[in-house]
Amino acid sequence: GSVSSAATDSSLDTLAGVPAGNAYESSARFEGVPINRASSAFDRDPTTAWISEYNSTNNPWILWKGSQPIVVRRLSLKRLAGRYLEPTRVTVATPSGGFDVRVSRAGKVVLPTPVTTSELKLTIRSVKRLRRTARGTRVPRSVAFSEIEVAGLPTVHPRRSGKFETACGAASVRSEGKSLPVLFSGDLVALDAGDALAFSGCRAGAQLPLSRGSNLITASPGRVLTIDSLLLHGAAPAAVTAQPPFVAAISTAGKVTLRGDGWLVLGQSFSPGWRAWCTDRSGSEHELGSPQQIDGFANGWRIDGGTCQSARFAFGPQRFADLGYWISGLVGLLLLGFLALAVWRRRSARGVSSGMTLSPGATAVELKTSDGVALTFSPDPDAPKRWARGDLGPRAAAWLFAISALGVVAVGLLYVVNPSISSQGINFDYSIDHTFEHWIAFAATTIVVVGALIDIVGRRRRGSANG
Repeated sequence: GSVSSAATDSSLDTLAGVPAGNAYESSARFEGVPINRASSAFDRDPTTAWISEYNSTNNPWILWKGSQPIVVRRLSLKRLAGRYLEPTRVTVATPSGGFDVRVSRAGKVVLPTPVTTSELKLTIRSVKRLRRTARGTRVPRSVAFSEIEVAGLPTVHPRRSGKFETACGAASVRSEGKSLPVLFSGDLVALDAGDALAFSGCRAGAQLPLSRGSNLITASPGRVLTIDSLLLHGAAPAAVTAQPPFVAAISTAGKVTLRGDGWLVLGQSFSPGWRAWCTDRSGSEHELGSPQQIDGFANGWRIDGGTCQSARFAFGPQRFADLGYWISGLVGLLLLGFLALAVWRRRSARGVSSGMTLSPGATAVELKTSDGVALTFSPDPDAPKRWARGDLGPRAAAWLFAISALGVVAVGLLYVVNPSISSQGINFDYSIDHTFEHWIAFAATTIVVVGALIDIVGRRRRGSANG
């Protein structure tokens, strides 16, 4: 068994020999580990701490409740050594009200006025964010106080070593109306570490008899400890011969090994888009339809081992993604073709212009002096005019295209420098870690669209002027 996630901090203190009179509670223990409970911040031990995950939508809190009131004006929050979030604002509350106050860099909290209370609750309202320090490391998301010092607040001394034992009925195992109460016992070091804890019947040799045929066995958890694993044992009937073990499985090649009915399970996140097919002994393949959610996350199909010799899977919507890849590739090739054609036509035009004699009246040039006098030079008054000062449209578009290209290059480099790879290879915070890169990509896309609009408008204006 193990410590229940719903167990209160004070119930664990009771197992550790903390006497009644003072209770220490918190919103949560980091990763459910018992040593991270509230009393670890009041034991005057710098190696233990109350650790809790910080969530701005569900602010963590820690509480002391005693039998004798104390006067509170100042609090000192001693942070645990390591990479933890640094609180910047807290709420210090009593049954009669509270104060939202700032936390100094040294961890000091000063209330506007002294309060006399026998119950004090500290809630983390905001923290100073920390940045990633090295490649592959994660930004911490928990707060940790090795000590919360308040003048007059009693010190707690939970036992950290030795043995513990619960009362009978800490949990129970039931079957067909029969119940077997159990008790837990073990070492306090294992309890604090959240390790597996042994349990047994309250009486020596106590058993839960099972009836002939099918039995429904229920492990009922207690308020503090819960049952994780059961070992069932009993002598086999004399007439039953030992059978070789059989394990249902599917190989990497898709071969199914199954006797009778069972489940074909694909260990990918559940999606109705997944499809599965079974092939029978004759080689005929049939689809299994939409999957059912199984094991809390995976995709499952009900099958019969006699009619499913091999199986394969495919993600249905993938064909639309593949079609999109083909369309993108063809459009890319088409754009490259247009670019090559434009370059070829420009070179051809240069070759023709270099080999011909231009008419002196083919172009009219108009110049403007500083006093506003316009001078036009052209043998032909009907020839098109080109302003000597030039057109900024093409240059602006070219600059915008260059800036967009630099943004695309920057995005690629940032992904290489900061790959955001977790140690297990599973990273659900990928998009969050690369928010800055996403904004750069969005800006580059916007800039190239603006540049394209400027270029299109400029080309139309020049075309109408030349026409």
